[in-house]
Amino acid sequence: LQRARPDALMAAAGLPNLEWLSLAANAIGDAAVADLAPSLHAGLRRLDLEHNRLAAKAAGALAAANLTGLRRLRLAHNLLNDEAAI
Repeated sequence: LQRARPDALMAAAGLPNLEWLSLAANAIGDAAVADLAPSLHAGLRRLDLEHNRLAAKAAGALAAANLTGLRRLRLAHNLLNDEAAI
């Protein structure tokens, strides 16, 4: 996704039945997550973003997203630190 804009994934907002999105080990980076996060919807139950070198910018974008239905968020093996938790 770093080589191409994640436009196809940002269309996820148009998939109201989407409950599980896994982008693990895709090297998508903070910028792609920041672009994608506003398109995610409250019906999403599981989001897997492990092994993507994500840091504070991605964490902030996810915190601001409409993910009220989220039950499982997987962020292991990224570059998250105390800054991302604030």
